[in-house]
Amino acid sequence: MDEQHAFTNRSLQYVKKAYSSKKMEDIQWNCGFTSIQAAKMIINRFIPPKSKILDIGCGLGDHSIMFALNQMDVVGIDIMEQSIKIATQNAKLHRAKVHWVLGDALNMEFENNTFDVAYDQYFFHNLKKSMRIPFAKEISRVLKCGGFYTMIGFSDKMEKGSGPYRLTSKDIIKSFNRYFNCEHLEYFESLPINGRPQQIYWFSIWQKKFSKAAI
Repeated sequence: MDEQHAFTNRSLQYVKKAYSSKKMEDIQWNCGFTSIQAAKMIINRFIPPKSKILDIGCGLGDHSIMFALNQMDVVGIDIMEQSIKIATQNAKLHRAKVHWVLGDALNMEFENNTFDVAYDQYFFHNLKKSMRIPFAKEISRVLKCGGFYTMIGFSDKMEKGSGPYRLTSKDIIKSFNRYFNCEHLEYFESLPINGRPQQIYWFSIWQKKFSKAAI
């Protein structure tokens, strides 16, 4: 695997195996709903209607579809072709208009200053550690000046085990503080899933710095 690839090899192989060997109902991330945090950002108009949203690692499309159904201009990007195919089918089912892109979030083919918000649910915590700062730089590039990056990922308070990295606050701050200002960072507990009854995550909001000096 190319060393500049964003995901860890372990994560890519796990996802590929899940799509090739499991039924859709048995795929762990096929939850059929989005996060409470995302819904609140729409309800309180932190993300207003007509905002241009980038859903990073869009998976099966749940978050992209939710944004689209709430009057957002949405682009969902994922490196897995099967994800994009299923997300496209799901969007048709819900009559949601989403532009789907097959691509690597470390090297996106979007113009500079394209998006108002970059939404990341369960992507960053799968990145190679060496790719975290390059990822932050790429997200900063495609966001408009003053735009927001929001992230949900496994926290260091979650039980040990396989799968994504358990992130510390230091991991997150070190990765983003060159290109972004931290607006919000908190732990939260989510609904249990099969095999992982304890679900403790980070939720963070970062605003792209207005100064060009950091780029």
